[in-house]
Amino acid sequence: MPSATLKGRKRWTNAGINVEDLVVATNEMTRPLYLPAVAQDDLFMRKGEKPEALLRRTHQRLEKSLAKGVPPVLSLRRFVLRGGKWEALQGHFVTVTAVPRKLGRGQSAFAFTYLDPWGGKRTQGEFRISPGPILAAPGQESPCLEVLAPAANIGKKEVRRGETTVIIPAAVIGRW
Repeated sequence: MPSATLKGRKRWTNAGINVEDLVVATNEMTRPLYLPAVAQDDLFMRKGEKPEALLRRTHQRLEKSLAKGVPPVLSLRRFVLRGGKWEALQGHFVTVTAVPRKLGRGQSAFAFTYLDPWGGKRTQGEFRISPGPILAAPGQESPCLEVLAPAANIGKKEVRRGETTVIIPAAVIGRW
């Protein structure tokens, strides 16, 4: 099928699929079953949004989709700081199966459980407000959260010794 967003490209290639096309494909498969549509949300700070609000919005999207019976699909991306600029290495989708029911006041992180299709493993990760600037110039506020996922092999083989690397949650697909 042609991509819904990338002109002249197929929806799914050897490089994978983007979030928008995955939403379109999912809804095409579930529509004949009269299931409600899924949607996607980017996980970057919006104008006027603070990191704490982004953390809460991310948690709310995940928790609400799980409560509605749809394990959310999370788009993760590994970046590396190379030559003074953040460079994207690789993206990967995982399925979130559990998050805490609520976040406490002033909380700056929360754990989650996910299924990784690479190896079919169930593992743990953590969303957190990054202690340093990521995807931003030094001294500027990070536009995103950081994911600690020690078992994730996303782009690891492309990271050179001594480079700063980070995994960020780029988007989520679910029902809310």
